[in-house]
Amino acid sequence: MNTAPARLGKAGRAELDFLRCGLAIAAGLSAASALAQVNYATPYAITTFAGVAPGSTDGLGKLARFNGPTGLALDAAGNLFVSDTFNETIRKISPTGEVTTLAGAVGETGSADGMGDSARFFGPEGVAVDGADNVYVADLANCTIRKITPAGLVTTLAGTAGQFGAADGTGGAAMFLSPGGVAADALGNVYVADQGNETIRMVTASGVVTTIAGSPGQSGSTDGPGTVALFENPDSIALDSSGKLYVADGGAGTIRKMTPTRSGGIAGWSVSTLAGLPDTSGSSDGTGSAALFNQPTGLAVDLAGDIYVADQGNDTIRRITPDGSTTTLAGAAGQTGSVDGVGAAARFGMPWGLAVNGAGIVFVADTGNETIRAVSPSGVVSTLAGAPSSGSTDGQGSSALFTLPSGVAFDDVGDVYVVELGSSTLRKISPSGYVSTLAGTAFKPGSMDGTGPAAEFTGPQGVAVDPFGNIFVADTGNQTIRFVTPDGTVVTVAGQPGILGSADGIGGAAQFNSPQGLAVDSSGNVYVADAGNDTIRKITPSAEVSTLAGSAGQPGYVDGVGGTARFNLPTGVAVDGEGNVYVADEGNHLLRKIDAAGQVTTLAGAVGQFNYVDGMGSAAQFGGPGGIAVDSAGDVLVADGGLVRKVTPAGSVTTLAGNPGNSGSVDGTGGSALFFGLGALAVDHSGVIYCADEYNHTIRKGVLAFASQPMSQTVNTGSFLVLTTELAGNEGFQYQWQFDGVNLADGNGISGATGPQLVLSGAAADNSGNYVCVVTGPGIVTESNVASLVVEHSSKPGMLIGLSGRGFVGTQDSILIGGFYIAGTTSATVLIQAIGPTLSANPYNVANVLLHPKLTIHQSRNGQDVVLYSNTGWGSSPVLRAAAAAAYAKPVLQPGSDDSEVVLTLPPGGYTAEVSGADGGTGVALCAIYQLP
Repeated sequence: MNTAPARLGKAGRAELDFLRCGLAIAAGLSAASALAQVNYATPYAITTFAGVAPGSTDGLGKLARFNGPTGLALDAAGNLFVSDTFNETIRKISPTGEVTTLAGAVGETGSADGMGDSARFFGPEGVAVDGADNVYVADLANCTIRKITPAGLVTTLAGTAGQFGAADGTGGAAMFLSPGGVAADALGNVYVADQGNETIRMVTASGVVTTIAGSPGQSGSTDGPGTVALFENPDSIALDSSGKLYVADGGAGTIRKMTPTRSGGIAGWSVSTLAGLPDTSGSSDGTGSAALFNQPTGLAVDLAGDIYVADQGNDTIRRITPDGSTTTLAGAAGQTGSVDGVGAAARFGMPWGLAVNGAGIVFVADTGNETIRAVSPSGVVSTLAGAPSSGSTDGQGSSALFTLPSGVAFDDVGDVYVVELGSSTLRKISPSGYVSTLAGTAFKPGSMDGTGPAAEFTGPQGVAVDPFGNIFVADTGNQTIRFVTPDGTVVTVAGQPGILGSADGIGGAAQFNSPQGLAVDSSGNVYVADAGNDTIRKITPSAEVSTLAGSAGQPGYVDGVGGTARFNLPTGVAVDGEGNVYVADEGNHLLRKIDAAGQVTTLAGAVGQFNYVDGMGSAAQFGGPGGIAVDSAGDVLVADGGLVRKVTPAGSVTTLAGNPGNSGSVDGTGGSALFFGLGALAVDHSGVIYCADEYNHTIRKGVLAFASQPMSQTVNTGSFLVLTTELAGNEGFQYQWQFDGVNLADGNGISGATGPQLVLSGAAADNSGNYVCVVTGPGIVTESNVASLVVEHSSKPGMLIGLSGRGFVGTQDSILIGGFYIAGTTSATVLIQAIGPTLSANPYNVANVLLHPKLTIHQSRNGQDVVLYSNTGWGSSPVLRAAAAAAYAKPVLQPGSDDSEVVLTLPPGGYTAEVSGADGGTGVALCAIYQLP
């Protein structure tokens, strides 16, 4: 029997359950209130560094792309319906293999009813089709059951979006908690595996909801009538031709059978266990309880009464005859991949939903591979639609493929190291983005020491690099810590393969229980988040293992010294330059600190409180803190579900990137960036963050975002030139402008050399060249774009054709816009103002002014709107006041004014100046645009 926590033995399913639980909780808040609790004070710009993310393309067969397909259902005509969960859409695959989007809009979450792409879903999972070809959807994060007519009209059949509970009732009066699977009968009744409530519910065609089996909030594996029976995380549900129901009881690892009964004229259900042994995971074939499963997820029943199971934790498809005899139809237990083939030669990656047609062909939502697969009755596996975004291919940037990258670290020369839980390998990414496999052979788990492909790992989840470039790997599946030299030679330094325990000792005498996060200090000591033991372990350079904090097998929450402290599923660990160890205490939703004396304290988070709230200390809340890293300023960076968060040494928590309650694979800045299950983080000496985006199978890279960047220019001799840059946020950054690689200083017509605006008065030919601004701050060093300057003689100077206007500024799209155009062949220097508070003074005396205007400058490039600059304030610097006076600007803004203004030198073209309320405020404002002489 596997006694380790479920999420540690097989990260895929249980971690996805955790992520989906976060979606459901976030759905209980309005989108606005969820986002309002996040402070993007220092937003990071996220890009995909290596690997290929899933997609949302419609098309024929393998030309189509999916993002987390989970639920499947077939209609009588052979159309296959797919819940494309992380695209927030329902897709349809015709019998010819053509993939189209039936309902929902890609990446748009919500709960709107309507036709086609006007409808919105939030984490749709299970799907079913009734005899009239209506499609039913378990809209998991909305906690509702949706209905889609054959014409594509989406309505809500039962439940109310964002309201979760266990209430029976009609329509919106009923409540669900993370409904996962659905099945429909010929009468239009819908059966629901209400996963979060541990119950099975029935919804009539008119929307009346009743609980037919299980007891809300009561977990177990008890057989019996109706509500006497107990379930553990029931996920999928299927109906056979005789009216029996089958339930994949994922938490218990069993397949349950529900038989209709009638006693005294009252209809009911009797629950029994058809196959599997409760709370015992494995992959054995056999009859009844002799068969073992590992996180069974999807179910389907054929016309002969055979039941098919997506045994997700084993990455296999199983078949159960009506008498309970289980065999493995396709895939090999513990062998992850995306291989078509026959029987055990085929490979799957987290198979989820199933459907079976009249010919006995089983269709599989192969979630980890982002594909739809087909399995013939004889076990021949083929790929019907989609293309895997996961794999283990070496190559440059997006040509490389990963499978569940779970740990990331970097060395002093800029190489990034990645361990992959899915492929059981150690990968290396060069500074240029080239990916190679340093040790292990993809999808060949084992425990052998050796060099390069001769070495073997099993589900590694943590990696760290010491000061000498040696790599340490938490080989989670083997319960060991491995040592890897820079040339790829692997040696086991602590623990014994397959031996699970908590013993301290030297080398192989020590024992671990699902070790995950790793960190190395400057002396070569290795710190281990021993998750299954709920302890933090320490390994000295001589391989002596001791328990630094916590007590094995005693989870809880206690601050204290050494063994008196208690943790609950610690998964991430990091160490700073002073020897303080930081712990992501995932089960308690906390960030903890262990000082050099072994004293454990809580740095941030509220024990047992699951949310995404920025704040100080216990006022902050985490969803599921996992991988952590410490930057050179001593700030702790935390991978929190789909967010990257920062915790200062004082315990102040802010969010750098990601969007609470939303997942995906979107590059962007701050809240516009989306992740799907961050596994780990690393940060280099210049403050660049590397993220293992586990379920997107990619490595992402984050740098501090620029609110504005300098632009290349062509100007006339004698021009007044301004180059502008600024990092987003309020960290008190320092700026240093360079000309052709040499630091500039004020003087000789130059001012602002150490500020965000560089001013050149009277540009001359020798000012032509490349300008860049180096920006430094706590723990970061970064550079602006390079702006090339050409100074020339011209008889056609830039000329401003502009518009200034005054109007009322409201919220959202109710803003004030001033458009202007620069004609000619050379750049023009312009002063742009967004004036609010100054309008209230004499001689203007305007009432209800906009108290804190925000000024944003836009330009259309290649049909796309590009934000060039965004400012609030700028403090009315002497440079700006002098520029305003030179342009005869009225009113001249005073020092300390909350009005906003900027001086820019822009090349010819059209621009838009947008005035909005910096804090969502409203009021009267003036947008003024002037050309400087």
